[in-house]
Amino acid sequence: MDSGDFSGKNNVQGRFQAEAVLESMARAGYHAAALGERELGLGRAFVDSIIEAMPFPLLAANLVDPVTGARLTKTYEIVDVGTVRVGILGLVMKTAPGNVDTAVFRIEDPMQWAQQLVPEIAAKSDVVVVLAHLGWGGAFSLAQQVPGIDVIVSGHGSYATEQPQRVGETVLVQAGDQGKRVGRLSITGEIKKGKFSGTLTTLGRDVPDDPDIKNLVSHYSIRVREYYSSLNHGARTSPAPTQVSQRYGGAQQCRACHAPVYERWLETGHSHAMATLEHRGKHFDPECVRCHSTGYGKPTGFISMKVNPDLANVQCEQCHGQGSLHIMYRTKGDASLEGLNPVMAERARKFPVVGPTVCLQCHTPDRDPDFTYREGDLTGIH
Repeated sequence: MDSGDFSGKNNVQGRFQAEAVLESMARAGYHAAALGERELGLGRAFVDSIIEAMPFPLLAANLVDPVTGARLTKTYEIVDVGTVRVGILGLVMKTAPGNVDTAVFRIEDPMQWAQQLVPEIAAKSDVVVVLAHLGWGGAFSLAQQVPGIDVIVSGHGSYATEQPQRVGETVLVQAGDQGKRVGRLSITGEIKKGKFSGTLTTLGRDVPDDPDIKNLVSHYSIRVREYYSSLNHGARTSPAPTQVSQRYGGAQQCRACHAPVYERWLETGHSHAMATLEHRGKHFDPECVRCHSTGYGKPTGFISMKVNPDLANVQCEQCHGQGSLHIMYRTKGDASLEGLNPVMAERARKFPVVGPTVCLQCHTPDRDPDFTYREGDLTGIH
């Protein structure tokens, strides 16, 4: 089971991600999944298509057509697990304006729908499970306000429960985000009498890849590469700079004054970060390129290997920011600062120091769990 938000951003690549994840869930034998606001953000046509295509139900009982009032998904699902009948209800949270197109989706009060449907489901099943895409706080409130729910599989957010949590007679579990963990809840008797236990397994490097899913991920990468290649990267440009003198210059321009640091940088993974992506077939994926190049998506920053390969890899300015003002000052002195506001003039004289918060924008626990920050030591960057 899954509680929703298995999609990426609201763009073509996000749809590719959703399709790949759904296919992996189908191959893994999922019984049901809830829809989250990320799926809804991809639009009505996309949501309708995946509901139709999936061999397991995508549930959101409180999601309706704003014009007809008809529910857009199956209300609930009842599956046989051995000799036990499990009733599964899906609910999606109300979202902030702008996240979901209200012209094609109306999200009604999940608590009211739960109060209406849980007794009906309980009459037809032995165990009632709610896939609650409500966040941990919303799931907690659901357990308090709606009797008759045996298990709530909570979704939305990075919070993860190492052990099942008990709220009244309801057990709550949440496995976190990004598919990093798999939760298992074992029920050996009546939940109300505490006959259950749970484990949460992190899918780290010690867990071998499934060959079929690995092939699926490779296919996804190929789709992303072909899509962005078709956009003709050579014709793309970066956003216009807000001030002509603020530009990315590349590490070669830093080398003149910082030769020892430059030489140490050459020994780090940062200096060949783009090659790492090319080896994995990810060099067309914007979500990866932004942390493996210099200034991607910013004025005068990296665009592609065809346009400005001199800004490939993680160079000095990826962390310190655009360096043209500083280079100009070191070359021409105070005369180069005429006309600049005090803030920009100070930036030109003294380049910003990089601290842990800058490194951790890319070296997050999700992407690089083994990363450690050592101040002033470039060899600590990998």
